[in-house]
Amino acid sequence: QRVHVDYAGPIEGDYYLIAVDSFSKWPEIVQTNRITSAVTISILRGLFARLGMPVTLVSDNGTQFTSAEFADFCASNGIEHLTTAPFHPQSNGQAERFVDTFKRAV
Repeated sequence: QRVHVDYAGPIEGDYYLIAVDSFSKWPEIVQTNRITSAVTISILRGLFARLGMPVTLVSDNGTQFTSAEFADFCASNGIEHLTTAPFHPQSNGQAERFVDTFKRAV
């Protein structure tokens, strides 16, 4: 199972973590007012408790995804964390497309 994640925002002061399952294309959206590694990990724990732990997680190179804390979270849960090439968001196409759709709808 591969999950793509990205943040949309800020939109009226809030951010939205968007997680998209690469097989089913099922999106999950969680609203938050902070995008730290700790908040991101907390959100992902909740999502993965309901949906199951992914084998691979794809994200951009945002600091919330590249911190030692996030690397420890992935390693301790057996998740292979892949990051996109800098300045090449298309590499995370699943999440990026949904972020664009979400922004247009809001």
